[in-house]
Amino acid sequence: MRSCSYVAFQNKQVAIDFAHLSVMRRVATVALSSDIIAYSSLIFNVRAGLKQALDKVNDYNLLMKDFPLNDLLSATELHKLRQVNSNFWAAV
Repeated sequence: MRSCSYVAFQNKQVAIDFAHLSVMRRVATVALSSDIIAYSSLIFNVRAGLKQALDKVNDYNLLMKDFPLNDLLSATELHKLRQVNSNFWAAV
């Protein structure tokens, strides 16, 4: 079991390290690097069309949730496949 003085030392050291990181974060080169990464991420998201793709996927998910896809995937015999096919198109 750790002594109270060891835990207090660890907590104090963590606080000092956190304060040091906070100061280092404000250094011009770190701030510039952080800004470049944030801007690059924004540009990537816009160019890749992630928002539009996510909207499209969500629209398809809403449409496809009512289709009996599990029945289609689990049909092992031809007559079951025919039944699932007719149920599938009845859902449309």
